[in-house]
Amino acid sequence: MPAAGQIPLLRVSEGGRRATLEILAGTSTELAQRDALLGLARERGLMMDESLAAALETAAAEYAAQGGTVAWQGVVCECVPAQHGTDARIEWHARIAAGIADGEGLHQEDDGSIDFRNRVRFTKVSESETLGRIVAATDGVDGRDVCGRNLPARRGKKLMESVHATVRADADGTLVASRDGVLSLAKGAVSILDEMDVKGSVDFSTGNIDFVGSVRIAEGVRDNFIVRATGDVTIKGLIEAATLLVGGDLHASMGIAARGHGAMLVDGSLEVGYLNGLRGRVRGDAVIRRELVGCELIVGGHVKVERGAVLGGTLVCGKSLRAESIGSEGGARTTVAVGCRPLEARRASRLVALSKELSKKLPALENRALELQELGASAKACEKEECTEIAFEMAEIHRRMRAMEIKRRELLLEMGAERTVRVEVQKHLYRGTTLKVGTREVWFETSIKGPLVILWDEARELYIRVGTGPTQPLRDVASVRDLAA
Repeated sequence: MPAAGQIPLLRVSEGGRRATLEILAGTSTELAQRDALLGLARERGLMMDESLAAALETAAAEYAAQGGTVAWQGVVCECVPAQHGTDARIEWHARIAAGIADGEGLHQEDDGSIDFRNRVRFTKVSESETLGRIVAATDGVDGRDVCGRNLPARRGKKLMESVHATVRADADGTLVASRDGVLSLAKGAVSILDEMDVKGSVDFSTGNIDFVGSVRIAEGVRDNFIVRATGDVTIKGLIEAATLLVGGDLHASMGIAARGHGAMLVDGSLEVGYLNGLRGRVRGDAVIRRELVGCELIVGGHVKVERGAVLGGTLVCGKSLRAESIGSEGGARTTVAVGCRPLEARRASRLVALSKELSKKLPALENRALELQELGASAKACEKEECTEIAFEMAEIHRRMRAMEIKRRELLLEMGAERTVRVEVQKHLYRGTTLKVGTREVWFETSIKGPLVILWDEARELYIRVGTGPTQPLRDVASVRDLAA
């Protein structure tokens, strides 16, 4: 049993986080009184405050209540911990946060099914869209230990990401997209890219691509996937039976093996390794490095097939065609149309169709207008207002129809003035080939060895020149008939 003169023990933990009092059983009650314990605390350098005094008073009272026969132990004071500052961060808008967090990019359809081709692995944003808000770092609040010494708070770290010029940071920290594109957090910067880089192929790992800007694909595009971009598209690998919708130029160095199922719309020019079984339209020029096989292709500009044949299918050229060969030794049915300005012709036809649709509204409006006019002075205010509205609607329909007719005539004049007929074949123009020029159809019953060129004169009569030989009428070597006759 401890001696009655045993002094209570007051221990301060490392770092001054807390102070613990221990009164051993048998310690004299005089040494365990409140004032004696306060003196002990002062000796140990504790910070004297009301909470410490209250805790020591409680310890003295509880020890005395047990007659000094039961030891007492407990924490009599604790430090005030430092409140560390928070790091700066970006609180993303809910839609943006979901796109960043959803690594798989899978979205459930209304019927509960999941289309794995429609996963979204890129977070697209629109100009002026709110992306999120920068929450600034805080300094924090210092604390103190049980002896009153300062416990410094750690300041919050500055924002790890920098904000690129493509993202506007408002005074309140709000982040707003300055243009359409894809949100990027690469290289420690928040930016909006107008170019998308796909490291591998467009397949189930990426889903379909739908992007405002240009797209670069390091490998290919798999069957049934869609690539849609408003800018240029560059694809280094093989394109299978996919759908390509390109607002700019398309560069596909390897080629397209669509096998009769793929589709392509290009508003710029096309440069491709080869084409096989593709349905498509190119507004500008087309350069095919090797062959063009079994395609239904419309090209608004020049077509150049550098080291291969145009074999099977139908090729429509708005301007000239240059190819190594057309058709095959086996007489594969191959159709080539030149000098027809297909895109302009389609627009003109569309204008005619739209004008007819508008004209169908006129009879009902005219009949109703007559009914209202017959009412004369007895017409109500609402009927007079209706008559005015009908007159305005009819005038607007006539205005639109006149504008469409003017545009149609401009297109026809442009088509007539700029029509080009020039077909160059380096090696062979095989039997079974059909050449269409305007309303004329030329059927080649026998093969002709090149080099040769087919063109027309100022009177738009078709001629052919083989090698360095003389120019002769195309009728001399092929069957020509007028489809309009």
